[in-house]
Amino acid sequence: MESLFLFLVFIPSGLLAVSIQFQSDKDLNQKLNQTQKVEDFEYLYLILKDNYPYFWVNERINKIDWLGNKDQYLQLIKNTQTDIGFYETLKEIISQLHCDHVLLLSPGLYYDRLKN
Repeated sequence: MESLFLFLVFIPSGLLAVSIQFQSDKDLNQKLNQTQKVEDFEYLYLILKDNYPYFWVNERINKIDWLGNKDQYLQLIKNTQTDIGFYETLKEIISQLHCDHVLLLSPGLYYDRLKN
C-alpha cells in the first residue's frame, strides 16, 4: 500500500501512529489512483475502528456517527481528482471526529522531517 500520509491517533494507553508512505523519494511524483485512495481510507478506517475509543462521545456530543458514515466518506474519497484533493478530503473526514488528538500530517511536513 502506498500513500503520502501519516496518521497519528492518541489513545489512552499512548500514541498510535499509522504510517502509509511511499517507499522512496522517487515515488513522491507518482499519483495515487482511485483504488489506492480507497485502500488507504479503508486502512485508516479499520485502524480507528479497532483502536479509537471515543466514537460514542462524538456521536453523543456532535451528533456524528463517524463509523456509520463510512459509505459517505468512501464516496468523497472516490470523488477526489488529485492527491492534494485526497489529502484535503481525509483531513475533513478526520476533523469530523472533533478530536485534536487525531491529526493528519501534511505530506510536506512529514517528508521534511524524514530528511532531517
